Amino acid sequence: MVSDFPFADYGWLRSKEGKEVTRVVFKAGKKREDYFTNDDVIKQTHHAMDILSRDYPDEMHIFILDNATTHTHCF
Repeated sequence: MVSDFPFADYGWLRSKEGKEVTRVVFKAGKKREDYFTNDDVIKQTHHAMDILSRDYPDEMHIFILDNATTHTHCF
């Protein structure tokens, strides 16, 4: 499974210097690396917000998450 944040103007979200990424890659399944939980979604989104507020402070960003049950927690 891959979870990342695509942006129309920048492609996949990265810090301006390109060293910090938000992409999460793992093998989903109980006998593998488990599943991407709501806590994982929150952690990844907070990391993305940190990059955006630091490197792109003069722009407005809107996060749109799909309707999977792991995404029911409000930020």
